[in-house]
Amino acid sequence: MFLTIDKPGLPGYLVRVLTALWLFAAALPADAGTLHGRLTGGAGDLSELVVSLEEGPSLPPVEATAADRNMYQRRKQFSPKVTAVRAGTPLRFENQDDVFHNVFSLDKRNPFDLGLYKGSTRFADDKRTPADGGEPAVTFSTAGAYPVFCNIHPDMTGTVFVLDHGYFARAGKDGAFELPVPDSGVVTLLVQGPSLAKPVRQSVTLPVEGIVEVGVRGKRFALTKPHSRKDGSQYGGAYGGRE
Repeated sequence: MFLTIDKPGLPGYLVRVLTALWLFAAALPADAGTLHGRLTGGAGDLSELVVSLEEGPSLPPVEATAADRNMYQRRKQFSPKVTAVRAGTPLRFENQDDVFHNVFSLDKRNPFDLGLYKGSTRFADDKRTPADGGEPAVTFSTAGAYPVFCNIHPDMTGTVFVLDHGYFARAGKDGAFELPVPDSGVVTLLVQGPSLAKPVRQSVTLPVEGIVEVGVRGKRFALTKPHSRKDGSQYGGAYGGRE
């Protein structure tokens, strides 16, 4: 749609200002409603699951209602173990332990190696000399699921879900989630997580009242899977996984 403001008697500069303001307003993200939902049937912590709209990339742009900006390292684990960010948003990997961690991913779409960190300080490979490293942050530019690991501790595994739209949320421990949705229409809820054998899909007709329940019963398994270190070797070498 194109609008021309041409009202007799308006000065030319005012016409230009009004036209610019209209174009700016038209470019703002679309208003969206909120869908309240709950994942059911899964045992234990359900915050390892991410819910999104499968039609998200084709819908008007919105801001995500909630998105993680940090994947901490706490007690030799990633916290949260699963997170979701919008493509182009930096994700920090802050080490809050007083031990060394080396976060990395070998995914060909966005490989990275943050190097050795102990607390907030980066160290050289000798683990004694502080090294320049800047912020321990990574920006993912392509949508998808990215496995992340620690080069020292084999049990540290995490997953970053990157989406190219704002229609997503990570579930709470009890499975509750809030998701931005269009005001009307039929959408598909997509539930993903490394503990799911395959994604779960459920159609929803909008608007909807109350809480939408999505069953994930019988579809979960252990998060930790065998993997190698960043150089392809097996754990138990130089670091020994004990630090």
